[in-house]
Parts: sequence; C-alpha cells; structure tokens
Amino acid sequence: MGGWWPDRLYLELLSLFLLCLAFLAIGRWCQYPAGPKVAAYSLLRTWQREREMRRTAGWPSLSGEHFTLRYQPGTDPRMAQLVLQTAESYYQPVKDYLGGAAPETIPLVVYRNRESLGAGFGWGAEESAMGVYWAGVIRILSPSDWIAARRPEEVAAVFRREGPIVHELAHLWVDYRAAGNYPRWLTEGLAQQVERAVTGYVFPPAAAEAEGKWFPLADLDRDFDNLGDQALAYRQSLLLLDYLCQEYGAAAPEALLEALGRGRTLNQAVRDVTGKTVAALEAGFRTWAAYAAVHREVAAARDEGSGRYRIGRQNPKEAVEDVITRPTGTL
Repeated sequence: MGGWWPDRLYLELLSLFLLCLAFLAIGRWCQYPAGPKVAAYSLLRTWQREREMRRTAGWPSLSGEHFTLRYQPGTDPRMAQLVLQTAESYYQPVKDYLGGAAPETIPLVVYRNRESLGAGFGWGAEESAMGVYWAGVIRILSPSDWIAARRPEEVAAVFRREGPIVHELAHLWVDYRAAGNYPRWLTEGLAQQVERAVTGYVFPPAAAEAEGKWFPLADLDRDFDNLGDQALAYRQSLLLLDYLCQEYGAAAPEALLEALGRGRTLNQAVRDVTGKTVAALEAGFRTWAAYAAVHREVAAARDEGSGRYRIGRQNPKEAVEDVITRPTGTL
C-alpha cells in the first residue's frame, strides 16, 4: 500500500501537542492555571521516554507483567533478573499505597556501574545514586556494583531491603498522578513514606533536625539537590508528609496529587485540601516539628539503651518512624 501513515507514537504525540495548545489557549482564564504546564510536560515525558527506549534498543532485555527491562551490555544477567523480579514484587504494594494508575508498561534500564549511570546526567564518579527516575523511565544501578555479599540469596535480600526500586517507583507514580506538576518535597516525602510502609526503611534523623533548622519550602522545591544538608532535606520532606497526614488525614497527599494532576497550582491544591496557603502550611509544620522534637527526646529517654529510635504509632501514614541503618546517598 502506497503513501505514509504515522505510527502510534506519533499519533499520540500529535494528540498531546494539540491538547497542549488547547490548554495554552484557555488555561489563563480557567480554574486550572497550571493546565498548560501539565499538558506540555506530558508531551515532553512521552518524547523523552521513547527517546530513551530507542537509545537502548540494542541492549539485552527482559519482560515482566508490568515492566520492560533493558540492561547495559556487560551487566551480569542475574542482576538484571533480580531487578525485574524485585520491581514486579513491589509493583502492587506501591500501587495500593499511592492509588491511581501508572503506564501499562514501565521501562527499567539497568547500568553496570556508577559511571555509566551518571554519564547520562553529567554526574561525576563521586555521585552515589543507586537509582534515578526521570521522564517516565526508571534507571537502576546493578546490585553487584554496590552489594558486597556474594551468595545470591544474600544479594537478593540486601537489594530488596536497601535497594532503590520502591523509592524510584514511587517517584514515577507521583509523576504520572500529578502530571509533572508537583514540588520536589512532595515527591521525596511520598517516596519515603512508601518505602517505610513497604520495606520498613526510614532515613535516620538528620543532625540539624533537633535544632529545628528547616529549609524554606521554596528552597526544597527549586534547589533540593544543591542544599548543603541533604540528609536534612530528605528528612524534612518525609516529616512534611507525616505532618500533612496527621493534621489533615491520611488521604491528604492523594488529594493533593489529584488536584495537581488536574492543573491546579500548588497554592490552590494546598488550599483545596487543607484550607490553608502554602505559607500557612509551612508555619504549621514548623510548630508541629518543634513539638515532635520534644516528644522524640522523651521517647529517646524512655527507650535509652534499646538501640531504637521511635516516634508515634505503628501506622506509617500517622507520622510513624522505625529507623534502620542504610548506606548513605543510596537513592
């Protein structure tokens, strides 16, 4: 048959482009002023995702029920299989926690070492990330690059407990639910809440936490990776979500994602869910955190010698923390 007809990808991109134009035309006057951003981001994410899939088209691959995995040549195939199995096992718990829907098939790309993983982002060898989510694709460092254990069952246990799969999968879920329209502290806080609920892992308290030296929310959003105290940035993000759940209900984060995904601005979404402005939410968090610090001191005194740090109750959506150790910088 003569002529040319665009494949499904190009039809989808064209549809998203036309939708973006429609939002740009009416967004200023409607109740969803972030609508143009949502539409434009969805278009960009689709394009970037397909670009990555084409770039790695010649790599060895594996397929599961919810994931398509490609692994860099030179990567141990057993490690690629472990990553896929772990991702499949954690898919449903993450979905249950965050709700909504993710793409039908999620791309996973496994890199054999840190240098290869960081090269695509312009990172130096000093970067210690074990996983990265960006533009619809989850990139994972091969477990053999950072796990010292040699017995397969030990490697699998460490990777399931300390690996980045749940954290990065949560980032993907947030990204799709909010259509790219969310602050950095929200996705980092939710990713840690999901990790805590699914794997039991919680970041240890940051040293500056006891002094109440919190970052402004604006800094957590626009300059997260460059903040001087990364431990505090991650801990503050988690505690912000704990505060949100404790004060406004366990469904508050999901309601925020839903509003942001419709194109509401952050201030609008926060007001919809809490009745407050972002500035008032931040002030409320600081007051709550100061009270929580006193509570932690009491709990620490009570549990002195037990080797555990606790606050709150057992439900992870009710500001609960059971802290275990983990290598630093492993996200």
